[in-house]
Amino acid sequence: MLSLFSQFSDFWELSGRLSKIFCSCAQPDHNNLILIETPRLLLREIIAEDIKAVQAITSMPGFVYYCFDGTPEKAQAFIDEALRTRKPNPQTNLRDNHMLAVISKETGEFVGHVCLERVHYVKGMNYEVNFFTDPRHQSKGYGREAIVNMMHYGFQKLNLQGYTVTIHPENTKSLNVGYTEGYKKIDEIKMKTVRGEEPRLLLMLSRNDFYEKRKQDKRPMLLAPT
Repeated sequence: MLSLFSQFSDFWELSGRLSKIFCSCAQPDHNNLILIETPRLLLREIIAEDIKAVQAITSMPGFVYYCFDGTPEKAQAFIDEALRTRKPNPQTNLRDNHMLAVISKETGEFVGHVCLERVHYVKGMNYEVNFFTDPRHQSKGYGREAIVNMMHYGFQKLNLQGYTVTIHPENTKSLNVGYTEGYKKIDEIKMKTVRGEEPRLLLMLSRNDFYEKRKQDKRPMLLAPT
C-alpha cells in the first residue's frame, strides 16, 4: 500500500486539510468522497486495489470478522459492497454503509477497516460502528482512534444521535474498546454470519456520552475541535 499512498500523496495532503472542513458540516455532501484525518491515521474510501490487503488480513489464522471466512470470494464481496454503497440510498438520502480503509499516516500501510453500517436494532439509532484491525497492528490503539473519528464524523456530518454496536461475547478486545468508549450493554441477540447463527452483545452509545468521554482522553483522538 505504500506505493499506492505515495502515488496519491498530493491528493491526500489536500484532502487531509479539507477533511476537517467536511467533519464540521451539519449536512452530508454526497458529491464528495469521505476522507478523515486523525492524529495517526487517514480514513479513506476503500478502492478496488485494496483487495490484496483485505485478503491478506482476513485470511490470517485467528482473524474473526462476521462477513469473512478467509476466502478470496468473501474479500472481493467486501470490496464490491464498499464500492456499491458509496451511492446514497434514495429512500434515506444517506449511504447504507460508510466503509473506509484505515491507513497509517507514517507508512501508508492499510492497517484495518472502519464502517458506519445501517442497522435497525434500536429506534432512532440507525447506524453501528464496525471495525477490524490487521492482527500485526493490534494493541497500538488504531482501532479505537478509527472508531472515535468515525463516530465523530457521523455526529457532526450526518447529525446522528447515537450508535449501537454488536460484538461477539468472546471478542474481548472489541468489547474493551466499546466499554472504554462508553457503550452500555442493552441486550443479547443472535446474528447470521458466514459461520451460521452466532451470539452477539448489543451495546448502545449516546451522542452526549461520546463527547463526555472525549474529555477523558489521555491523548488527543480528534484533530477537529468538539
